[in-house]
Amino acid sequence: MATHFEQELQHLLSQYAAENGSNTPDFILAEYLQNCLDNFNMTVNRRETWFGRGSIFLGEPVQISGELNPEIYNTIE
Repeated sequence: MATHFEQELQHLLSQYAAENGSNTPDFILAEYLQNCLDNFNMTVNRRETWFGRGSIFLGEPVQISGELNPEIYNTIE
């Protein structure tokens, strides 16, 4: 089930016909974009931890889609 954020992304993609270039349904593009944002946030926080600066988010991570494991923000492999 799409989150409210993903539903808004779907609407925006549809409004601007942004799906036409790839002929991909709006809901798939919205999920992809949300996953990109989730991965970017995790990557930035892992980088900051690697440099010894710690995580840059304040409080609990925001869960916009899927299951989010807060532990991945503070782990370095």
